[in-house]
Amino acid sequence: MKKTSLFIATLLMLFTLNACSEDEGYELKEGETPVTDTLEMDLEYENKAFIEDGVGEATLSECNDGDTANFEVDGEIITVRFLGMDTPESGHVIEPWGIPAGEHACELMRNAETIVLESDPNSERKGTYGRYLGYVWVDGRLLNLEMIEQGFAPASGVAGLKYGEEMNEAFSNAKELEIRIHGEEDPDFYYGDPIEVTIEELVTNPEDYYLKRVNVEGIVSSKLGAHPFIQSMDGEHGLFFNLGHDSSSALDVGYKVHIEDAQFAYDTKDFEGLHLTNFDAKNIENPEDYDQYEATVHSIPFDELTITDTGLLNEYSHLTITAIDKEAQVFTVENENGVSMPVHQHENQAQNRLDFDTLSVGDTVNLRATLSEHNAQLMFFLSHKDDVEVTAEAPVTSSTYFPEENPFEYDGPRLDERYYDLPLYSEEGSDTFGGGGAFMSALENCTDGDTSVFEYPSEIDSRIESYANSTRYLNVDTPETFDGGEEEWGKTASVYTCERLSNAEEIVLQTDPGDYLTGNYDRLLAWVWVKMESTEDFELLNYTIVRHGLGTVEYEFGAGETDVTVYGGDTYNEWMHAGEALAREEARGMHGPLDAYYWDYETNSPDFERWSE
Repeated sequence: MKKTSLFIATLLMLFTLNACSEDEGYELKEGETPVTDTLEMDLEYENKAFIEDGVGEATLSECNDGDTANFEVDGEIITVRFLGMDTPESGHVIEPWGIPAGEHACELMRNAETIVLESDPNSERKGTYGRYLGYVWVDGRLLNLEMIEQGFAPASGVAGLKYGEEMNEAFSNAKELEIRIHGEEDPDFYYGDPIEVTIEELVTNPEDYYLKRVNVEGIVSSKLGAHPFIQSMDGEHGLFFNLGHDSSSALDVGYKVHIEDAQFAYDTKDFEGLHLTNFDAKNIENPEDYDQYEATVHSIPFDELTITDTGLLNEYSHLTITAIDKEAQVFTVENENGVSMPVHQHENQAQNRLDFDTLSVGDTVNLRATLSEHNAQLMFFLSHKDDVEVTAEAPVTSSTYFPEENPFEYDGPRLDERYYDLPLYSEEGSDTFGGGGAFMSALENCTDGDTSVFEYPSEIDSRIESYANSTRYLNVDTPETFDGGEEEWGKTASVYTCERLSNAEEIVLQTDPGDYLTGNYDRLLAWVWVKMESTEDFELLNYTIVRHGLGTVEYEFGAGETDVTVYGGDTYNEWMHAGEALAREEARGMHGPLDAYYWDYETNSPDFERWSE
């Protein structure tokens, strides 16, 4: 009897010791993350790049949801899908805990001092949609692991992964605590039955129905790819219906539809403002008499549009394009009252997409588009390329070929009144030099970027022996435009120079005592001053040509180098070099990344369709 008691006592003691060693002395509590806390980031990431080396620092560019984000890596923006986890949806479908998962992950990354991305040697580098697959270390903590341990996501596909064991342990902890997706209801999610409601009620009181299930009826007014805009039966209200990945329902324009048990949402992952989503295709009813309905077309003034007009089809004429962003697929139109609205091309099918290269700033267009919201901004959405009709092409002006994205006030030399009193030329032996004198003139013909024909006083006119009676600008050379010798940026410089001269209120020519009166081809050599309607003083055209990056300082044979042509303590020649240096520093014109409007870079020759404009 005593031996039996001793044996049982020994077994109990061993069981107790084993139990203590298995739980390592801690008891699971909600909110704690023991697995994440104990995993150390043991990575050599300094001076390495994630794309090339599989590890490296990154900067958060945009947080998409709980398991996907965009990062800037070595100047490149990439999308990373977090390995080993899958949070509930919060985009075209909103699932319980999807939005809170995104908010939690985004807050951690936005507040991080250091983010390190790591690939897994046992995983593909890229997954669905070309996204990189990786681990996200936020200030030394593995975000993927924490999201699992906090109950925001299950461990998914972790077999064989570097941190697969830790992820499975974190998953077990979260399930044991029954937190979030493992047993708790999302306090902001609607679990009730669908509500019978009108489209008007949804768009006028969206906060009352956010994420709730609804039944609505309406007419398909327009589409973005397969996704329709639905109007109320009276045509006075509308909203977007995001079909997500289930685009099997053929909802053509004109259909009367009854939609049951769809989710109403807005402002989720930049999806088109007010919209329906998260539905079952079998809950869409298309009555057979759909073809008798026509969408109501509005023309609501730009300055009267509000979020309650979302989903409405509008039509306008005589709009002017004021800006084009090809990368974002957005162009901006302005009505006759000067009020602007952006127009967005989003998710259109290839055959329906508008080619933005067919548009130019200044074009006059007619527009048919549906109002919605994108990136928290009201804008029109194109359904089809034919919904934009160019009725008048933009006139060829400086803004056409040389966008003033970084304008500057004139900063060059000024015309001194004393020049009018100086002689126009002087005789030195058998040669005739300029005298530094200035005289009023008028444009007769603009030849190119650095040559023009003007009116001259008789004493000058008699000394110009060129066939065209032209003037060559001093100290500046622009690319060529003559037939067969056209050069990149030549036509651009020509249009700029000719536009300035044609619009000038006054033109003054000035000769230079440091150079001959006439040069090659017996053309007058001169400084060309222009006074524009918007300016009080004359500006030196030679200077503004190089200042805009449309020409370079060349043919320096003494012009602008004497003590006669001096302004602000610097000679004209010094001013010219300073202007060119600023143009290079600011990457203007030929010194920058812009393409010359009139140049075909595929053939390295003029774009003759534009060249002839």
